Amino acid sequence: MFRPLAPCQHRRLRSLTVKLAGDTPYCPVSGCDSVLTSSYSELYGVPLSALGYILATQFPGQSCAWCYASVGLSYALAASLLRSLPGRALGQVALPGLGALAGVAVLLAVGFGPLASSTAGEDFQLPYQAPEVLTASSPQAVSLARRLRDAGARMYGAFWCSHCFDQKQAFGSAAMADFPYVECYPEGWQRGAQVAPACEAAGVRAFPTWVINGRLLEGELTLDSLEQELGNLDSTAPPKLLPESPFKEQ
Repeated sequence: MFRPLAPCQHRRLRSLTVKLAGDTPYCPVSGCDSVLTSSYSELYGVPLSALGYILATQFPGQSCAWCYASVGLSYALAASLLRSLPGRALGQVALPGLGALAGVAVLLAVGFGPLASSTAGEDFQLPYQAPEVLTASSPQAVSLARRLRDAGARMYGAFWCSHCFDQKQAFGSAAMADFPYVECYPEGWQRGAQVAPACEAAGVRAFPTWVINGRLLEGELTLDSLEQELGNLDSTAPPKLLPESPFKEQ
């Protein structure tokens, strides 16, 4: 399940796009794409790049307790290592270590200095662009998409939501013709943008959200789970009246 997030600047957006569509980001370090598309790119089902969006856009200038804890642990480990070294060995590594520290400080100052001016402003916009579904559809998925549509079911989502895209991938490209999908940001995203009226009326709080027979089901669902929901819908439907038989009992 993926909560609505506020996208940030283009470089951060590229990281999330990797999770959405699986393409390669503009990354100066080789191997960055494999990390962003691996199992290490999520924390409890939420993309790490999405968490970066939240920190960058919703909490600008705020203190980061986890960051301070990470720094503290790093210094504690370094101090523990230095204490375990004998005096002569410590003298041999002190000068190279200080030199390396100074070099890293200079690189950080040069590399991250201009970031303040490159942060997305209030007028930043994310144009609507739906990720393309390329997976093959199974006969079950094609049939299920059609029956969901005929039953009035809907899946509400956002084009930047990785779990919405994963749900579509589970159905496959051929099933998209009948897939009952409702986009909650059809005009794109910008700061302060509201969800589409249909999504607001349905009470959508997370993406994706399925609405089947009045029930709101948040998060990705397997095809079997959707089949079961349709089965429950059929079992609660009123029985159809059969036409009167022309043969009357004697």
